[in-house]
Amino acid sequence: MKNGTIYKIGIVALAFMASIAVQAQFSYDYLRNADKFYAKGDYFTAAQYYEKYLQANKKKGNEGGYEPYSAQSLNKVVGKASNSREKVVYKLAECYRKYNDFGNAEKWYAEAAKFDTAQFPQARYWHAVSLRANGKYDEARAAFQNFTQSYTRKDDFAVKAKKELDNLIFIDAQLKKSDLGMYVIGKADSTVNPVGANYAPVAANGVLYFTSTRPDSVDAKGKAQYVNHLYQASLKDTSIGVPEKVAILQPLGTQQGVSAVSADGKKMYLTRWTVKDGKKNAALYISTKNGDGVWSEPAMLDTLINRPGYSTQQPAVTPDGKYLLFSSDAPGGAGKFDLYYVALDSKGSPKGKINNLKSVNTTEDDQAPFYHGASSTLVFASNGRVGMGGFDLYQAKGSIESLGAVENLGYPVNSVKDDIYFYSGSDRNIWKGGYFSSDRGSVCCLELYSMHKLRPARYITGAVYDSSTNQPTAATINVVDGNGKTVYTFNTAADGRYAFTMPEYQSLKLEASKPSYYNGSINFNAPADPELDSLFNPNVYVSPIPVETKPQPMIVYFDFDKKDLRPGDIAVLDSLVALLQREPSLSIELGGYTDGKGGESYNKRLSKKRATEVKDYLVKQGIAADRLETKGYGKCCPIVAETTADGADNPEARQQNRRVEVKIIKL
Repeated sequence: MKNGTIYKIGIVALAFMASIAVQAQFSYDYLRNADKFYAKGDYFTAAQYYEKYLQANKKKGNEGGYEPYSAQSLNKVVGKASNSREKVVYKLAECYRKYNDFGNAEKWYAEAAKFDTAQFPQARYWHAVSLRANGKYDEARAAFQNFTQSYTRKDDFAVKAKKELDNLIFIDAQLKKSDLGMYVIGKADSTVNPVGANYAPVAANGVLYFTSTRPDSVDAKGKAQYVNHLYQASLKDTSIGVPEKVAILQPLGTQQGVSAVSADGKKMYLTRWTVKDGKKNAALYISTKNGDGVWSEPAMLDTLINRPGYSTQQPAVTPDGKYLLFSSDAPGGAGKFDLYYVALDSKGSPKGKINNLKSVNTTEDDQAPFYHGASSTLVFASNGRVGMGGFDLYQAKGSIESLGAVENLGYPVNSVKDDIYFYSGSDRNIWKGGYFSSDRGSVCCLELYSMHKLRPARYITGAVYDSSTNQPTAATINVVDGNGKTVYTFNTAADGRYAFTMPEYQSLKLEASKPSYYNGSINFNAPADPELDSLFNPNVYVSPIPVETKPQPMIVYFDFDKKDLRPGDIAVLDSLVALLQREPSLSIELGGYTDGKGGESYNKRLSKKRATEVKDYLVKQGIAADRLETKGYGKCCPIVAETTADGADNPEARQQNRRVEVKIIKL
């Protein structure tokens, strides 16, 4: 072989070896950068570099790939990297999972699940999680069962895997619910959800506040910077205006958002945080809006709330302004992030002690509280309970100080991805005009969603009763709203039952009417719990109008030509005594009468004696004499004619005319 040919071959060989060295150097740079961003917690960027590393090290015909360090003799710096391809694949899967791209995470965990389980013991667990998050429930169930059967460690992952199997049972039941058509879930449009994350909605005075990571700047290399800022937009019913940044101070290098606003819209509690070496450190701040609508520079709340070295975040204020709720990972809780509340003074500053919401906290993360005053309902997010997977939204009814059992809000409010940051703008129905954040429609980030749960009309029922008999009775019902407008008119049956429906409970007046009866009515307000399906009202009573009849005089009868009281009439006089004793202002006339026999003068004297006899009896019973006036009318004024039509005497009629009548002369 000629020397020239040998020389050319040598040059080609050197060039080939140099290209390998350059390729190896590029591979090392990709890996070094990937590890650097991974350590910082920038998993999105790290994933791109891990992908480039794996792409650069593909070798045709070698499915397992190869290490790029075969050129170490030419460039020893490459040899500093000791990561195997398997470690890179696993880290790449971790990156995708940690920024919620479960589609890509599933792909790389599927490969990592084939690696040595001693080196990557959780790879199969996370592969199963990714399958569940991607809606592949049967595959996920098989993967979790395989993991639980082969995983021998007694640690947190063993517990979580069993919970995930429970999650799959829960998911199956949720997807078969009969009321799925009652939910209206919608993603906000692109003006609210353009790119990046958009989450943590709250509202006050017609303004919607939320947090967004829009690329509003670039770094020195021209790379877009995604920084969390507070945004606001007009809110009218369900219509959201064009968002703009909230004009509130935010230092460089600081993330800011996840806020709560007081009911009057003048105080804002917000979260500021930084991320260093992958660790987030968050604290709560307060800002006040002045008369010109300008927010003050946020001031950090004191160490009562912000424990040094720990994160405090996600504030919420109760509608009455009495309490501040938040999430913190400070020691003393049940798990990682726990929910707490603290009382607020008249200026909105925390006071007293911090209270742990022990009845709702779990050993995992419990975050993003929201309290709805009208329905006395706490809504929060947790990844520590059985649910759809990831963060689910839960509710607990009761006062802040005494909450009841925790209940999963279920599908479709919750999904197999993360669902968090619930807010309701309705002062009555918590499930009307609600917003929350979810990454169900995104490969990476939380987005704003609206939700409304349709529900059956509110059922209102009761009955009409006759007050005199306490028995049901038929009547006509008029239902009048708070504006005086009649919204229903209908007739009840003989059982008096009425029933009607309203879209929502409200204050109403119900009037019942019936011929020959006084009207009856009741007023009722919306119940404290607007979630009640039915409202049973007190009975409505109608009272009969008394029939007007001629008053019947009280009469004492006498024998012929006698003035003495008869034993049978004493009972009548005793009832008169009782009346006079009960009504001390009453004065009466005692008018004596005779029948038609005898002379006029005699009969007048006899009738006067009969009246005096009655008076004497009443005085003996304690009735003052000056309240009793006596008169003798003789044979005038017969009640009944004393002769029949044919002129015969009628003794029974004469008996009725021999009498003393009682007449009231003064009340």
